[in-house]
Amino acid sequence: MSTRRTIDWGNAGRDPWTNVDRHESPGQLAQLLETRWKISEMRLLYGRFAEFCDLLPSRRVLEVGSGTGVFVRALANQLPRIFVGIDLSWQLTLEARRLQASASGGAPLIEFLVGDGAALPIRDGSFDASVIITTLGHASEPLMMLRELARALAPGGTLCVLEQDHESFIINHPDRETTRKIFQYFCDTLVANGWSARRVPGWLKACGMKDIAVSGEMYLAMGYQDHMRSLITRRVDAAVGGGRIMEEMGRRWLADLEAVVAEDAFFASWNFYFFKGRKA
Repeated sequence: MSTRRTIDWGNAGRDPWTNVDRHESPGQLAQLLETRWKISEMRLLYGRFAEFCDLLPSRRVLEVGSGTGVFVRALANQLPRIFVGIDLSWQLTLEARRLQASASGGAPLIEFLVGDGAALPIRDGSFDASVIITTLGHASEPLMMLRELARALAPGGTLCVLEQDHESFIINHPDRETTRKIFQYFCDTLVANGWSARRVPGWLKACGMKDIAVSGEMYLAMGYQDHMRSLITRRVDAAVGGGRIMEEMGRRWLADLEAVVAEDAFFASWNFYFFKGRKA
């Protein structure tokens, strides 16, 4: 229904990030990850998360759900550490290797592997820090993934989590009822664990982590740039494709949003949370 080709959330009937390689357009999903990294607000958010993690003392860092490698590529440019990124998707892993080779001339700072986050191909105690970023919300076994990240840590190692709360997304729009239908449908139906951020502290405790710390950032959007337009349109497409709203209702909602933009009154935000714990 949208004028631009977007990720086929609605027709897929499930979270496409749960198994990228089974999606009809894994290349689109890879491009989406890289596009998000180019957004200055997202780079700032990731940078603050890296500061929160305090990875400077860590010589061996593992990221699970590494995707195209945007986070560990950025870290490798600042810290001379050994990084390993593991993702379930062959497609994303191949793209991560390609981008790393292009960025570094093949310097062996990062190794990207294919693997299941709930059954990591890693020996116990192999890393000083483990990181997982906006992945638990799409995972079929989020607690098992955290247990594996903890297992991979040496004693005293740090497990760091960045997770978003999908129901915290707000937007200025005159139609409250349809707005709620669109964004609640996305949170409850098209994301595997839309409330995952709320459960992370309990999960970390269940993994035996100590000294748990929590912080957070609010992503603020005052402009309706391409990435925000794409994000919102995907949610409308999903609600239409899933039968939550009629197509005409979706078109009208988007038209009303354009009127808000024309009045220079656009505003949207949602919450991201940082968590970390220490392995005893």
